[in-house]
Amino acid sequence: MAVAQPDNQQIFEKIVELIFSNWTALQLAVDHSLAGLKTQEFYQNLYEEVINIFKVYKDQVEVSDLNENFLDFFSEIFNMDVEDDSPKQVGMLLVDSYKKTFIEGTGMEVYNNLLAKGKSNANKLSQVQGDDDDSDDDNDFDNGDSMDTDEATTSQPTYHREPRSKKVIDEDGWETVTSRRRR
Repeated sequence: MAVAQPDNQQIFEKIVELIFSNWTALQLAVDHSLAGLKTQEFYQNLYEEVINIFKVYKDQVEVSDLNENFLDFFSEIFNMDVEDDSPKQVGMLLVDSYKKTFIEGTGMEVYNNLLAKGKSNANKLSQVQGDDDDSDDDNDFDNGDSMDTDEATTSQPTYHREPRSKKVIDEDGWETVTSRRRR
């Protein structure tokens, strides 16, 4: 008996969902309810809007248009300016994922690669926090070609951060904070 394979549209929707769930700026805005009580609703609307943009314009979607839409969304809905270039990066990833899914037919591969990257980042975070839960609940597709890997543990280099600013106490007892950044 053959297992039904998800179609390209379903795969692409899962890819978008995965990209959004790994987008730090978006997840911070949602986690902190920057849009108030309707934050989750706005998040869902953004997801559906992106899916619809690709349904209508297909491979004609431009990264610059997605970037502008994301910047406007963050500004208007979350009252937040995203200055880390992540809207453009997410736009490039979405456009590339769409083309690989619908034109090249390698959407499952894209999904699995993104899933592995997300898990490796989650595993790094959970190791730092001491959580060793390696559940495999994130993969909604069971195509029989999933692969378990054991990564060799290597010692991570320790980075020493300089203090963000230098504290200076003047003769009146007031503390003056100076930036270490040169302007």
